[in-house]
Amino acid sequence: MPPETIIPALSLHQPWATLIAAGIKKQETRSWPPSTRYILGDIAIHAAKVRSDEAAADFAVELENEIIPLGAVVAIARLRGAWKVEELTASEPVGPVTHAHPVRTPACLVYRGNLEMEGYARTDDYGDWSEGRWIWEFDRVQKFRPIPCRGHQGIWRVPKEVHAELKFRRRLWLRLREGETQQGV
Repeated sequence: MPPETIIPALSLHQPWATLIAAGIKKQETRSWPPSTRYILGDIAIHAAKVRSDEAAADFAVELENEIIPLGAVVAIARLRGAWKVEELTASEPVGPVTHAHPVRTPACLVYRGNLEMEGYARTDDYGDWSEGRWIWEFDRVQKFRPIPCRGHQGIWRVPKEVHAELKFRRRLWLRLREGETQQGV
């Protein structure tokens, strides 16, 4: 039997890690692409020990009932895909993309190097959507009670004890979800 693969992790400053965990933020912009081995795979979302009080205030309504931990894994999400901003052309919209600032711009289409809004003013306070950047899109988010853990830059592997706790919580989450589906909830 092959050895178990330890889940990769991505550290984000707060409140962005919590916004992903809460399912509010669907994309993260980075200056570098993920390795193709991570596409369609699970990544632990880690809240770094850095917090932007200005951003937290801007997202106060969305984060009203949320704990904003520092230095902890807060969720697992599937990396659905990654696109270079300039690869997206005006003739080929990628479809709805939740902008990095959902209060002011809840839905938009990403086009070549800019944002074309559907009925909203363009506001780009918390994402760098300039040419050369990568849009990482997440789905299938599983939020957990924070698991304290030291983070790192880039993609990194969670420690074995954190991985074991994530596996346990994930199995529990899947069982609860399966029970809701069987009950028709």
